[in-house]
Amino acid sequence: MSMLEQWLESDPDRFEQYLIDHPEVAERFETVTRLPQNILSALDHAFDVPADISDRMRARLLPFTGTQTPAVVLDLFGVGFETVRLLFERPTD
Repeated sequence: MSMLEQWLESDPDRFEQYLIDHPEVAERFETVTRLPQNILSALDHAFDVPADISDRMRARLLPFTGTQTPAVVLDLFGVGFETVRLLFERPTD
């Protein structure tokens, strides 16, 4: 269950208040909910954790030792954060 689903299930009024307090988030949320199903499916697939993530992590981390390991882990997870940022960040003029 996603964090949003847990939030909605446990305290739906809190989420509604959050959207009222942050209209820019509400606008983005509305934009995402209006996306065509094929784009939503593609996003869902893109953000799914690969089934072989533990094997990938082991393969990438084995050559590294000590202080290099955290940098590799950050690189792996940084890709997902960068993708989300690119999709949802508003351009500034």
